[in-house]
Formats: sequence, C-alpha cells, structure tokens
Amino acid sequence: MHTIFSYFIGETNKHKAYMSWFCASFPSQEFEMEEAIFYNFMEYMIKLGLPIKEKYFQMYLEDEMKKFVISKSIKISAVEKYSYTDPVAADVAVMIIKDVLLDEFSKISNVEIDIKDFPIIADRFIKDRLSARMVGVFEKAYLTISERENPGEAIEYGVQQIQLLRDVYSEDKLEEISDAVEVLHTSEEGGMVFIVDSGLPAIDNVVEGLCAKQLMGIEAEPGGGKTRMAIGVYLHRAAVIHKRNVIYYALEQTLAEIRAMLIARHVYYLFNKIILDKMITHGTVPADKQALVETASIDLFESNKYGKIKIMETRLYVEDFIPRLKNHDLLYGPFDLFIIDHMYLIESNATGYQRLNEAQIIQRAYRRFKIFVRDYGRAGIAINQFNASGIRASAEDEDIDATMIAGGIEAHRNTDFDIAITATDTMKAQHKRKLHIPKNRSSAMFVPVIVDTRLGCCYFYQMRRKDI
Repeated sequence: MHTIFSYFIGETNKHKAYMSWFCASFPSQEFEMEEAIFYNFMEYMIKLGLPIKEKYFQMYLEDEMKKFVISKSIKISAVEKYSYTDPVAADVAVMIIKDVLLDEFSKISNVEIDIKDFPIIADRFIKDRLSARMVGVFEKAYLTISERENPGEAIEYGVQQIQLLRDVYSEDKLEEISDAVEVLHTSEEGGMVFIVDSGLPAIDNVVEGLCAKQLMGIEAEPGGGKTRMAIGVYLHRAAVIHKRNVIYYALEQTLAEIRAMLIARHVYYLFNKIILDKMITHGTVPADKQALVETASIDLFESNKYGKIKIMETRLYVEDFIPRLKNHDLLYGPFDLFIIDHMYLIESNATGYQRLNEAQIIQRAYRRFKIFVRDYGRAGIAINQFNASGIRASAEDEDIDATMIAGGIEAHRNTDFDIAITATDTMKAQHKRKLHIPKNRSSAMFVPVIVDTRLGCCYFYQMRRKDI
C-alpha cells in the first residue's frame, strides 16, 4: 500500500480532514486489491464519523468487508485462485484477506510520519499514480493498434483516458488540502447537527432531514420546480421553522426574483393566501393584497424572529470555490445552510491545457462543495438539472437514477442524498410533481411519491395516501 495511507491513522482533526480530502478527491475506481478495501474502510469511517483505529478496522473486517469484496469482486494476490461463487472458497478467501490486511494495517501504523509532511506526500502520491496510470493508458492504446490495426479507436481511447486522468490527478487538488483542515464553527465533538427537514412525510421518513456536514441534491428538468422547492421547502423551513441562517447563491435568477419567491411563500405561510411571485416581481399585486406582501416582507427580513437569509446574486468559479464560500461565511454569516442554484452554472477561469469541460467543472464543484460542508460543519444543497436522459425519463414517467443529472454519476457520488423532481405533461397541468430519491443508503424501498404544488408561491405538500 502507498505510504499516504499511513497519514490517515489517528484521531486528530488533521487526520480526519486529510482522509476526507482524499476520499473526496480520488474515486474508488482508482484503487485495486488491498488499497481498494482500505479505501472502502475509510469511506465507512467517514459515514460513521469515526477515526482510523485498529479496533475499528477489525470491526470493519468482521462486519462489512466480506460483502464489499464479494459484491465488487475485489481480490488480493493471495486469493486469486479462490472463487467467490463457491461459498466455502469465498469464506476461506475472506479469512486470508483479513489476516493479510491486519498485517498490512500493522505495517503502515508503524511507519514513522510527521503529519505536517502530508502535503508533500500527497503531491508525491498524485505524481506516482498519474505516471503509473498514464503508462497503462499508452500500453492499452499500443495493444489496440497492434491487435486490431485500428489507430482511430486507440487515439479516441487515449484522449478520453488522458482527460479523465488529468481531472482525477490534477495538482489543483493540492490547493484544497489547507482548506480541508481549517474547520470553522465546529468541533471534534460536534457530531451531526440537525439543520432542516422537508415537512413532507414520505421524504422525511427516509432521510430524516438534512444535517450539518451533509450535502443533498435537488434535480429536475429546466423549469421543473427545483429552485422553487429549494426556496419554498428547504430555505423557508430552515429560516422560519428551525431559525437557521441561510445563504442562497443565485447564479441564474436575480436577487429580486429570489426575494419575491420567498415573500410569496411567506405570504402563504402567514395568511394562507396565494400571491404569485411574478406579481411581486413585476409590481402587479392588486391593491387590496399589497399590505399582505409588505407585512410578509417585513416579518421575514426585518423582524429578527427568524434565521438570517442572505441572497447572493453572483458568479462562482470552481478554482476558488471553497475560499469564496468561506469568505462569505465570515463576512455575512455564520450560516448553517448553503444553497447553490445551480451547479451547472458554476464556471472555470482556467486557461490553456488546464481548461475544463462542462462535466469536469460540475464534478469538481460537487467535490469541493462536499469538502466545504463536511470539514466546516455546514449543510449544503446543490441544485442541478437533468441531462438529456433525465429529461426524457421525466417526460415518460420513468425512474430516475444517478446517471441522469448534469455531471453524471461522478457528481452524484458526492451527495449524501438527492431528491429528483419529475412531471409528465398531464401532471404539470394538474400542478403535481413526483419526487424520487435516487441515492440513499435507506432509500432502497422508497416508492416515488406524488405531491401537490403551488409553484407560483413555492408551496409543496404531500397528497393524501388514498389519492396517490
């Protein structure tokens, strides 16, 4: 195993932050054999909020490792001859793997390290892995030309793989290390602090709300209601019901438009009256309703009865993503919840060979958003739109999976859970939306639920069971 793994064994904030940075930066597909298993163990510890210690490693080996290696067909050299399809052989292989990994854990635990050297070791790891992976890419490209006499296929494969490796092993990731260890407004004992729920029983019974250090996603087709759900459900509930401070990054709409949506939602909350946000934006609220709008606006933004709401009409760049959020938190906060609307509009100011394509920007932004909320003790909501397959699935009332958002599964893997919003033309005419949870450890039995909406005032509510 690479020396870098020895830097994750320990109980300090730095050990945990470095481990979080590592798992957020490098996808699991990049690791094989012993390293793949140890990487899975680190992800398991991150989910549990525990440090890397031998007793926890033994617990993982006993309780989790077997199903992981069998489901992913992960083997080490000592068990290559054993078949996982044979239960007896599989049990023997698992026992051998346990012994080998315990010995390996003991070896890396005894490596003398200075935690301050981690950035140097991380730099070496990136260079070592990039060199090894590039050799593999060129070897496969050469074999393709030699065996199939198809240089076009070899070139296409090589270009795709080089682009992937450039993103995975970018030296830009080294800049995130210092950010990963500066834990703001949180403590070692802080744990998972509840921030906000949806108020929709079908959702809250599965995910039990959004907590600090978690990132959730809200996805839909363009115009599908993702912004209005983020504002009317999560932002409004966080500030008004749970008294949380919220910052909302409006990368698409104007500050006036977002503010109008919030006021329309608050009018309905206070008076049970529907006043469309468009009427507020355009100044066409009927005279007999203007007092409701003014009262709701003062109550929400000036009464100090609720959490602070900050709307940022701005642009975000992936290169300085974490510092920008951190600076806004220090200048205007502190905030409990960060909402970005939406991830597809985050930009890159890189030039030349470092230029990123749209998918790479989105994927890197998700990774950095996850690092930010996890290491700084915040909650985050990443709003995103469906890709072409997601738009088609929504229109045809099909299930939504993790590949159907902009940025693909590489973006999706950074969220703790997601809510996808779909609607057929008939549902739209009936002011209904269907909510899916494409990814969550407890969502395997989740059945998509239909909710009623009043999108004009950002209101979502769950239908009665007999109507579903």
